[in-house]
Amino acid sequence: MIHIPTTFVKDRSGVTLAEMMVAFGVFGIFISIAMGGFMQSLRNQRVALVLMEANDAGSIIFENIARQLRTASPSGITGGSCIGFTPHEGTQELPHVNYCPTDTVISTAIKVASFNADVISSLTQGAPPRVMMTITMEISDASISSGPIRKTLQTTISPRIYYNLNSITPHRQNDTSLPAWF
Repeated sequence: MIHIPTTFVKDRSGVTLAEMMVAFGVFGIFISIAMGGFMQSLRNQRVALVLMEANDAGSIIFENIARQLRTASPSGITGGSCIGFTPHEGTQELPHVNYCPTDTVISTAIKVASFNADVISSLTQGAPPRVMMTITMEISDASISSGPIRKTLQTTISPRIYYNLNSITPHRQNDTSLPAWF
């Protein structure tokens, strides 16, 4: 009879089928947790990109209004769900503008839900009024599963005081009703 030393039997190492199944099960659990976190981070990134696009669109709307409003005649500014003003280009008065951005579709996912302009009179005599504009955009993208998101932006703009330089006569140049910087 051949004798097999026991040291060889003890040194034989291996993995049983049960150990292998447990290891794969634990590995599968870790992978599923990691994939869930990865998928959630992708969803969050999509939402962040759409919100940044809405923020950019609102900023562009504000900038377009502000560019014309800064040269507007302070006495002709009206507020509400639309903003109205008469812009100037140099000494030339341009046609009156009524801007109503409500329900403007910015992209397939973003539209302007509401717009409000409040004209705030200045307490300082001779200072132009301030216009506080609020715009709410509705974002409804297919990649956002939680439903439409509303983002509200607000800014305040003050028109520059417009004076027709040709109408100021030499005796009015020292007028105290004109601003100090004029």
